[in-house]
Amino acid sequence: MTREANSSSGPFSVRQSDSLVDPFAVMRSRVQYIRHAINVKGLEIDEETAVRPGEFKGKYGVPVADAFIAAAACLEGSIVISDDPHFKRIAEIKTLTEEELLSRLG
Repeated sequence: MTREANSSSGPFSVRQSDSLVDPFAVMRSRVQYIRHAINVKGLEIDEETAVRPGEFKGKYGVPVADAFIAAAACLEGSIVISDDPHFKRIAEIKTLTEEELLSRLG
């Protein structure tokens, strides 16, 4: 049984029937949003950016992908917006959940 109701999580919206049939619908919606976001910046990977993730992975036990995101944020002085609890472990970066961000913008 599927329902055609729309559910929304921040700027992402997926029909409930899509998520029941396709578990990757929410992920694709977020990727689509990120591709068109005006505040996304590409970064070059230099030696410091390549070494820092290893330090974060060893020190905090976070996954490699999260370590790279954290390293880029640390070196750029950026804030990580994520509901992933791994980022809260890394003392060298500022991180907000989506809810925390929305409450600050609110």
